[in-house]
Amino acid sequence: MSENGEGGVFYNKMFWLSPNPFFASLVQGLYAGEQGKLLSFLQFSYFSYNLAPFGDPLSRVFERIATDDLAHVKILAEMLVMLGEKPLATANGKLLSLRN
Repeated sequence: MSENGEGGVFYNKMFWLSPNPFFASLVQGLYAGEQGKLLSFLQFSYFSYNLAPFGDPLSRVFERIATDDLAHVKILAEMLVMLGEKPLATANGKLLSLRN
């Protein structure tokens, strides 16, 4: 993923990763664990949306952080697929779904 992220950051393209359940479990934690990038994206988006109506300059800062975190979420999701797993959003070991 040779992608130009926010602020001109470039990420190297991942061409190939062989399936590996051990590394996939590590990446899954970074992707959607209790302190993972998915939760970070949601938290900074929440802060941004709630401060925006008040014209708070922190709203824009939180929005930029959320944008960067979303780019990282996409990279981690691609890694999980290459490692042979599905990128799942979980909380306390349970799959997050609209149908729970």
